[in-house]
Amino acid sequence: MNKLAVVERNLRLQLRHMNTNGARQKQTPNKYCLQLVRNSDYENFLCTLLLPHSIKSAAFAIRAFNVEVAQVEDQVSNNTIGAMRLQFWTNALDGIYNSNPTRSPVALELHRVDEQNGMLYIGLYLSIAGN
Repeated sequence: MNKLAVVERNLRLQLRHMNTNGARQKQTPNKYCLQLVRNSDYENFLCTLLLPHSIKSAAFAIRAFNVEVAQVEDQVSNNTIGAMRLQFWTNALDGIYNSNPTRSPVALELHRVDEQNGMLYIGLYLSIAGN
């Protein structure tokens, strides 16, 4: 079975699992990150599905963070509001680092990943600075 077929099969299984859980259930931060990447960065969503299971949730959390930061410029028309959103993510990273994450699903998932694996924050801070 080639890699594309494996990715498509995994995607169908994941989507089937999501659809059978019912729309009324509260979405976990992990699933929120997965859906955000799926809807906003489909190419990287497919690539991330190929990663080993042990690092997949961390990769989705980091990719979801990247989507959130990258979309700031597209979602705001005022530079001040854009700067405030980027400051929110800087503060969110500070909160994660200090074990006090904001209630954002992406921040909560990054915090969970950090508690399990530890992360290098410099790359995340630099992605904010690049915007």
